Amino acid sequence: MFQVLLAASLACLASSLSDERHVLYERQHAPDSWKLIGRASGQQRMHLLVAVKQQNRALLEEKFWAVSDPKSSQWQQFLTKEEIGALVRSKPEDMEAVMAWLKAGVSKDASVVKSDDAVEVFLSVADTEDLFMTEVYSFTHGSGRTILRTLGSHSVPASIAQVIDFVEGLVDFPMHPSSVHKKPTGEGAALRKPLVSPQTIQELYSVPQPSKMGSASQGAAEFQSDLSFSNQDLQTFFHKMNLPEQNVSHIVGPYNGKIPDAEASLDVQYIMGVGQKHDDWYWTSEGWMYMWSHTFFNHAEVPDVMSISWGWAEDQQCKVGIAGYECRIIGVDSQLYVQRVNTEFQKIGLRGVSLLVASGDSGANGRSDSSCTDSKLHAS
Repeated sequence: MFQVLLAASLACLASSLSDERHVLYERQHAPDSWKLIGRASGQQRMHLLVAVKQQNRALLEEKFWAVSDPKSSQWQQFLTKEEIGALVRSKPEDMEAVMAWLKAGVSKDASVVKSDDAVEVFLSVADTEDLFMTEVYSFTHGSGRTILRTLGSHSVPASIAQVIDFVEGLVDFPMHPSSVHKKPTGEGAALRKPLVSPQTIQELYSVPQPSKMGSASQGAAEFQSDLSFSNQDLQTFFHKMNLPEQNVSHIVGPYNGKIPDAEASLDVQYIMGVGQKHDDWYWTSEGWMYMWSHTFFNHAEVPDVMSISWGWAEDQQCKVGIAGYECRIIGVDSQLYVQRVNTEFQKIGLRGVSLLVASGDSGANGRSDSSCTDSKLHAS
């Protein structure tokens, strides 16, 4: 009798341990710019990205600096996507655990795709709610965009929490950039203002003429709902600036040409205006830096140079502004989020791609303290 009771107790204990959950985050309300519509339909679709813990990050960084330093014997000895992936590949047992958990919890119509160190999941709202023991709601933004995000707590099995860094796409709300609409003030006023044209930049930085430059590929990266640039404005820009007409050859990511963004249009106009007659890309991401960098690295073909004119202070990634909600939601602090993104940037650089990042409209100190009131520099 004692043995039966002991066996039953051990079975209950094992079941309890296997059912133990780790809460990643509990959201009480959406950001002010988003309005709750109501509970999402179970048939609606969601897109998630599970960041599985990586290996050999110190060795990756060592190799990155070696190929980037002209004084190094390994300068420009770049690696292939496959070689880099093998270097940081998650432990097999960690990836197997994540894949088993996901596949056991989703329907047959779900898509579960693993890379070397992450798993991308396209699944229904019903599956999402079951996997994370949460509730999904529909939210709308003043711009007209509607998204699906969780409200309340969401969790994963404790064993899974130990082998992942975070999950992106559950409750990270895009923080839309400020609108840049200006009313014309008349021809006279416009002529009195200094004009910075592509030719101005070429002359200031001694950019070689297109005829003296080799062939290269370049692109602008856009985030969080910058769905498109205005192609009509682009051609007008070339005409007004007395530049040869050009077209964007590659568009990657969610794109809607009917909803052009002023900032995205500016980025495209000037990267093509300064670097003329190259192979041009436009790359958008529905998420923030991690989702973009993961997707970019795993793409078979990528441009030689990417320009990123978005940013936020490193030490405040998870406190305020554009990524604050995302970091709190995915259960990480600024240091861990930036660390994972930096690793993705190093992987991209090790492929031979140059990432150029602007300091932003508010200068090197960033938007978090654009007036420089703090004695500490919050480098953007």
